[in-house]
Amino acid sequence: MTPISHKSGFQEKGQRANRSTDIYLPREGAKETALCKQCGALYRNKRWIMDEAALKKAGEDRELNRITCPACRRMADNNPGGIVIISGEYFTMHRDEILNVIKHIEAKSRLKNPLGRIMEIEQ
Repeated sequence: MTPISHKSGFQEKGQRANRSTDIYLPREGAKETALCKQCGALYRNKRWIMDEAALKKAGEDRELNRITCPACRRMADNNPGGIVIISGEYFTMHRDEILNVIKHIEAKSRLKNPLGRIMEIEQ
């Protein structure tokens, strides 16, 4: 009797899919450590960080590559990653509370991912 396989799909070994198609991410040849000229985010080990100690240490390095991070490039191009529209009676009644919650969540998430930021709030 043959065993029953519950695999719904598989991928051939050795086949690697691209991780991201985002044109704003640094290219393969990007320097290992860089500092954003505009917002001060630090690029190290293929990640953007906003660690105060690392930023202070990196700021003292004169030979550090200075570039523009993907989030600042998106903002300059006016090309948001997404758009959120909030409307209705509930929003008009609780506008200040909702906007404060949104800004608080953004501030917390920027510690982990400095590229995830709000470009603009229109009212």
